Order: sequence, then C-alpha cells, then structure tokens
Amino acid sequence: MTNLQMSGSNPDSTTNAAGDKSSISRAKTHIFILIPVCLFAVILSALSLVRHYSFESFEDLAMFDQMLWNAWHGRGLVTTLSGNYLLMFKHHFFGEHFSPVLYLLAPLSGLSRGPEALLFFQALAVALSAIPAALWARARLGAPRAAGWVAWLWLALPSLWLAVLYDFHMESLGPALFFMFLLALHRRSPWAWLWAALFAATKEDAPLYLAFTAIIAGWLSGRKRTGMILALAALCYFLLAWFWLIPAFSPTDRPLLAGRLLTPALCGGLNGWIETVFFDPARWSALLKHLAGFGFLPLFCWPALVPAGAAMGVMWLSGARVQNEILLHYPLSVYPLLFYAAIEGLRAILNWQQGRWPRAPRLLVPGMAAGLCLVGVSFQWLSGENAWQAAMRAASWERVVSLDSARSALRAQVPPDAGVGASQNLLAHLARRASIAWFPSQADADFLALLAYSHTAPDHFYFSRLRSVLNEASAYGCLSLVDGRLLILQKGAGDRLAPAQVDGLTLVHESESLAHQSGRGVKDADAINGVAWFWTPDDRPGYIQYGPYQDLAPGRWRVTFRLSFSGPADKEWLLLDVAENDGSRTCGLARLKGASRGYTNVTLSADMASGQKVEFRCMTEAPGTVRLDRLSISE
Repeated sequence: MTNLQMSGSNPDSTTNAAGDKSSISRAKTHIFILIPVCLFAVILSALSLVRHYSFESFEDLAMFDQMLWNAWHGRGLVTTLSGNYLLMFKHHFFGEHFSPVLYLLAPLSGLSRGPEALLFFQALAVALSAIPAALWARARLGAPRAAGWVAWLWLALPSLWLAVLYDFHMESLGPALFFMFLLALHRRSPWAWLWAALFAATKEDAPLYLAFTAIIAGWLSGRKRTGMILALAALCYFLLAWFWLIPAFSPTDRPLLAGRLLTPALCGGLNGWIETVFFDPARWSALLKHLAGFGFLPLFCWPALVPAGAAMGVMWLSGARVQNEILLHYPLSVYPLLFYAAIEGLRAILNWQQGRWPRAPRLLVPGMAAGLCLVGVSFQWLSGENAWQAAMRAASWERVVSLDSARSALRAQVPPDAGVGASQNLLAHLARRASIAWFPSQADADFLALLAYSHTAPDHFYFSRLRSVLNEASAYGCLSLVDGRLLILQKGAGDRLAPAQVDGLTLVHESESLAHQSGRGVKDADAINGVAWFWTPDDRPGYIQYGPYQDLAPGRWRVTFRLSFSGPADKEWLLLDVAENDGSRTCGLARLKGASRGYTNVTLSADMASGQKVEFRCMTEAPGTVRLDRLSISE
C-alpha cells in the first residue's frame, strides 16, 4: 500500500483529478457561452430603449403593448392598431395571427409604465436562445469546445440584432423554444412535448415548421416514432389554426392577412405568378446573403434544410417585400431553422471527413467551417449599413435627452382614458388606452398627438392632413407646441395657430431630402426630425443644397431656413437664396457671416414672378461648417 501511494498510482486520486479537470472545463465553457448572452441582452436592451425614447419605434410595438395591456386587464388580446395599414380598426389579434403564447406575456405589461418591459424581455429571450442552441450543437457534433463558439456565432448574426431592434414581436420567443425542443428531443426527454407546444403557440405558421423539423430531427437522431407523432400533432394544429381558429376571430370570416398571399390572380396569371415567385432577383440575392451568414453550411445536409425551406417558401409567397427578403423581424422565424440545418450540415461534413480523411487534423474541418461563418457574418455586417441606419435613424442618447420635454408633455396633457390619434412614432408612447388611431388614417379622436415631421411616405400626404387639422375650419385647437416638434391638439379646446405658424409646420422641406453637391446626412439631436445635412471645409465646394424645382403661385413668399453655421467673422461667406425658372432668376437672397449660436432661423422675402420650378439654395464662399435642418414656406 505504501509503495502504491509513493508511486502516485492511487486510482481514486486519478479519477478525482480527471473529474476536477472535466468540471473546470465545463465551467469555462458555460462562462464562454454566458459572455455573448449577457452582451447581447445588455446592448440590445439599451439600443431598443434609446430607439423608443428617440421617437423611432413604430406601430408594431404599440399594437403589442396595447393588446397585452388589454389582456392583463381581462379584455383579451384586443387592439385598434395593426402592422398593416388597412387593419386600423378594433379587432382581436387572433384574426391576424394565432399566438396563444401572448397570454403568457400579458404580465409584462404590469412591470413598466410603457413597453419598456417588452423591449427588455425580447432582447433577453433572443440572447438566452444561445444557451440551448450551443448545448444542442455540442451534443450533436460531439465536440465539447464547440458550444462556446456556436453561441458567439449565433448571436453575432446582424439580422438577429436588427430583428430585435424592430419594435416587439411574439416570434422573439421562437428561437429559444425551438432550440429547447431540439435539445430535449436529442436527450430523449419528455419535456420535448412542452417545448414543441410552446413553440407552436408562438404563431400560426410555427407548427408547420415544427412538423418538418420533428420528422427530420427524429429521423437523424434515431427517434423516428416520436418525430412522426409530433409532426402529425403539429400539422393538425396548423390546419386547425389557419382554417378555423383565425377565421373565427376575424370580422371577415377569413384570416385578415390572407390578402398578402400571392396568387396567380394577383400576378396576372400563372406565368406572372411563377415569374414573381421563382425568378425575382431580389428574392434570390437576399437568400444568398442569409445563407452566407451560416457559411453555406445548411446546403451540406439537404434533409435538414427542409424546415428552413418551408419557412422561406411561406415568406416568398407573401406580397410584402420585407417578407420576401426576410427583413425586419422575419429572421426570428427563419434563422433558427437555418441554424439547425447549418449544424447538421457541419455534422455531415465531419462524418464525411472521418470516412475519407481519418488522419486529417481534428480541427481542420471545424476551423474551415467557422471561417466560412465568420466571413459570412462579416459580410452581412459590412453590407448592412443602410439597414442599421433605417433601424436606428435619428436615435441617440442626445436625442433622448432633447425629447424629454416632449415625452413629458405627452404624459401630462393627454388623459389616459381619452381616445387619441397619433403620429406613427408616437403610437407606442400612448398605446395603453381603449382607442388609439394611427394619424392620418383617422382624425376624429378627442386628442391628437402629432409630430412636426413624418416617417410616412409620401410626406406630403402627412403634411396635408396635418394642415387640415390646424386650419381655421378644424374642430381642433392647439394645447401646446413643444420645441417645434410636437403638437398636442384637443377637439373643441385650445388656441388657434396663426396662419404663418401653420405654414411653417406644414409647408416644409427637410434638407436631407433635397439635392446636394457635397456634404452628408448626419444624426443631429437638435434638428427637428433628428437628421441634418452637414458640410465641412473637407467637403467639395459647391451648392450644399438645391431643389426641389416645385411650382408656387406668383407673389411674395417668406422662406425660412433653419440652420447652424460657423465661419469667417470678417466677411459674408454663406449664401442663401430662392430662385425660379431653373435658377435663372433669383427671387430672394441672404448673405451671412460669422457663426450662429446653435440653430437659428433665417427668413428671406422672395418675390415670385412666375413661381415655376422654384428651388431653395445654400452655397458657401469660404471654408466653414454648416448644418441644414429644414426650410419652411409661408405666404
């Protein structure tokens, strides 16, 4: 015994040492997984809140906040809003989408004054999906070290970030529930039934994808019988939801969003339908971009690609471009299925390597696969600048601070029990009430909360409706005009705005929408809409702004430029003018020198002889800096 102890061959100590090393290795792996989970949850929560407080959230967030608030108070998932402009009437959400899981989320509306809890929950739910995804991938690949890297790659996909940023959607629960189902199925756990049921309850098309996944995953993991039973149950649920439950909740006795589905009749015949669905370059280029994010690994196991193919097929059959190209929140539905196919594709490659190149380095193929994924993810990030700009637009912490008085005015001046019509970007700040309408689709509410700028295209329609509720014949009076950005109106109360004020709020051109020879659009918290056109001495000399060549009535007009500038104090270096007839006749002119103290209004008196092809120009004659916000016109 003594000799054995002295020689260090105690089997118990060897076993304990191996166990300790295994425990340490597992702990390191878990920490490596939790790092991206925490980073994703914190960063996306913060960005979502900044976006919301910057008045950059849209009607989808308002719709979910209103219906969950109604459900929490026992009124069911009822809303007066919709992500579809044609469905702006009071209806039960199940007429659009059958999503029973939303009832489980109703308590979130009691945790915050507005939709903040929803935004935080969405970021956390998607972040946590990396844990079951990594654990399932580790078990499926038989590579303990793969778990951490899988979590990082999954949460690095930029389309997931953009999907979480775009308001709130019930699909955000899908990834975590789907991966929990895969993990439980692989472990032969009865919990697979619970996760499958919850995943199917997220949206009416989810059980269809679940059915395909159950068949393929059951076959590949040796659980064919369980997979077939699950698939049959999921398919029955899908048919029940689409053909009976959704029509039962719809006021039209058919799914309210059925009109999105492309049919030969909508495409001018069968040939037009085939051309639209199968030969649209935008659809194919978007598909290649999404596959690139997964290193094209899903293509190496075509059976596992079937569920993702079903999801993409549903997207392609929609008439909405954002679905065709799997943008906004739609990656939350498609990406978990592509991830499943990618892991199975990698597993197929590893098995092929072991059969053909058994002596190849163990990390050669996984390393190449990870490299392909990194290249694809990097490509998506580098090519996604426009998508990020569209998602965040003017949102910034500075913008949050600058809009504090406007948010306070909304809370103080709009009663919580009053019916409200609101601009698109204010809906989510006022959603917790029985009736709220998206202006300008409806303008007969007791209160109107309107922005002096618009995200709605075309802008002129928004401004013409705004003008109609501000003119002398309108039933609305103005309770307040906050920072030139927010108007709060009440039917039968408040003061009338002077005609010049009405013109200054409705006859508007945002500078970034006009033509330019130099400079660039930038975020600017002090700009009315949060975006300005910025010119510095490093930019090419020329007209900073010109256009839009519009026609006005002959006569005298007042044109007010809102801008900030800084340049030589000893000479007039900045020129503003109004011209007509393609610039051949100058109608009004102002020359400026020195610097302004922040934004200032410079008003020109312009005498229009013909009023034809009028443009509003800004030009520099010396180095300086200029920020152009907008211009307004009044008679």
